[in-house]
Amino acid sequence: PGVKGNLARMLAAVAKGRMPPLPDSGKQRSMVALENLVDAAWAAMNQDVANRRTYIVCDDKPYSTRQLYESMYRCMNRPIPGFRLPLSLFRFGARVGDIGNRITDDAMPWDSPAYERLFGQAVYSAESIKNELGWRPRLDFDQALPAMIDASRDKQ
Repeated sequence: PGVKGNLARMLAAVAKGRMPPLPDSGKQRSMVALENLVDAAWAAMNQDVANRRTYIVCDDKPYSTRQLYESMYRCMNRPIPGFRLPLSLFRFGARVGDIGNRITDDAMPWDSPAYERLFGQAVYSAESIKNELGWRPRLDFDQALPAMIDASRDKQ
């Protein structure tokens, strides 16, 4: 709940029917539900073995942008578009945005960094906190999503 940034923008775009039909890029991202993060912090605060240690906290499985997109549609009881725009179209648009960035002083809404945020790879492992502190994520993305959607509706 209260998610910000790219995920919040994606939720809002799906809710308004303004999210283009995303392809599957083959890349994945790690996610973590707020409840899981709180549980991990609690585990670290209450076990001496965690002193001076840094842990990565994430769900047990990574997700593609397409999986997140489809989960949002399902959770909002909206039909998932039956077609997908090709990844090459998004890549081309990002290059056009990069050119626009060089020509103007204003940042384009779609450029290579935006493309990477949507389709890039960012997968991590929480094995050290699991092994050292016995922490396990309680929720996955699909289980945390209804609360995220409810909170985003409350903001509107």
